[in-house]
Amino acid sequence: MTRRETVYKALAHEQTDRLPYRLEFTSETADKLKAHLGVQDLDAAVGNYIRTVGPPWWGFVNVPDSFHADDVPSELPPVRGSGNFEAFVESVRKLRADTDCYILSVTYAFNFEKAWMLRGMQNFMMDMVRAPESVERLLGRIMEINKTMLQLLVSIEEVDGFMLGSDWGGQRGLLISPQHWRRFIRRTEAECYNIVRRAGKHVWVHSCGDIRLILPDLIDIGLQAINPVQSEVMDVRELKRDFGRDLTFWGGIGTQRVLPYGTPDEVRADVERTIDIMAPGGGYVLGPSQHIQQDVPLENVLALIETARAHG
Repeated sequence: MTRRETVYKALAHEQTDRLPYRLEFTSETADKLKAHLGVQDLDAAVGNYIRTVGPPWWGFVNVPDSFHADDVPSELPPVRGSGNFEAFVESVRKLRADTDCYILSVTYAFNFEKAWMLRGMQNFMMDMVRAPESVERLLGRIMEINKTMLQLLVSIEEVDGFMLGSDWGGQRGLLISPQHWRRFIRRTEAECYNIVRRAGKHVWVHSCGDIRLILPDLIDIGLQAINPVQSEVMDVRELKRDFGRDLTFWGGIGTQRVLPYGTPDEVRADVERTIDIMAPGGGYVLGPSQHIQQDVPLENVLALIETARAHG
């Protein structure tokens, strides 16, 4: 069974002999690890089952200062695409020919984040109360552009899934109320997920923090896999019990305590414990709860890689 097939099995909640994993690192940690291992291709050296690619996307340009003022703007600034679609397709096809991994297209700053980055977090939060119609217009415009981009990208046969990033959570719960999320965010996400699902691709979401309260909503609108699963703020045993039949979890190995401050043996024990909870019945991709940062000792990084390889 190839790495790609193993990930497909995990997403289908089927038990496999090998456990898929993807370990991710900040650039500083990656450079340190490459030097230690004497390699350039860290994905291959680590043995990751998933390769991530960043597609061409878009952004607002020439944003006037008024967009960060209290007054709600009446018109949106212009947008501009970035990247080369043909070059992206060529690179993905080459990657498919060179690897047996699952290919995941990753886009951060999706609907919610595009909106608050334009207005500023504080203004955007206030707009939900003082000018809800403007929030709906802004998110609707962002959604339509994102849908156009997705409609182009889902035609690329070699891409297996799409991870769409919006950080809805913090350490102590959602950044906005579930009611506001359902009013402003749910529809924009659902319409985008539908494009991916209709193309026969998998829908992944990256959202940091504690988003447990909206997991039933996300399942209802078609989400299949969630990342990064911060074990410091959401209990992995409860997640598996309550949502494991519907969601595949990628992550769960804590980057706030065990990896930076534990011993290699404690890292190994935490990985084994998380696997014992999350892996039965499929629906789990092993990984850290965030990119591994440079404060994590090299011996702890190596312990994580060693334990992942033992199961993969």
